[in-house]
Amino acid sequence: MDEPPRQRVPRRTAPATAVLAYLAATLVGCPPPRPDPPPAVVVPIATEPSAQPLVVPLPEPDGPSLLGTWEGTGHQSDGPIWPMKVKVVAFRKGTCAHVDYPSLHCSGVWECTVATDGLWLRGQEILLHSHADCIDGGTVELVYDETHGVARFEWSGQGITAEAELRRP
Repeated sequence: MDEPPRQRVPRRTAPATAVLAYLAATLVGCPPPRPDPPPAVVVPIATEPSAQPLVVPLPEPDGPSLLGTWEGTGHQSDGPIWPMKVKVVAFRKGTCAHVDYPSLHCSGVWECTVATDGLWLRGQEILLHSHADCIDGGTVELVYDETHGVARFEWSGQGITAEAELRRP
């Protein structure tokens, strides 16, 4: 009598294979595989607008804003007068503008301390390239005057103030 063919019983090698793969990868210098990320959390969005916006809205693309380049002449409370150029690049906290005082051989950035709507900004001036004639670390404010199409600049630090009326080049 013939014996019926034997059925193969599958071996459970998956855990052993995974361990061997991990050890081989570690010996060769490969990092171990990363675990799958946790599932994403879905947060429903309210259908009604909230009373307070979470972020400050950006200005309208064609609307009034400080964004871009401004030039003018600064007047310092202790006498000096100097040309300046400001390029406003953002309205959030952090680096929001680049400033240049070409006749003084000084330039730097403005680190904004508040997020705004694009019609004003406030922060600290940090000079990155400076000469002895420049004062580092002053407080700056730039306000857009929509009526006249200019930006009004104010600076204060170490007992000195400065101001300028800036225009687009």
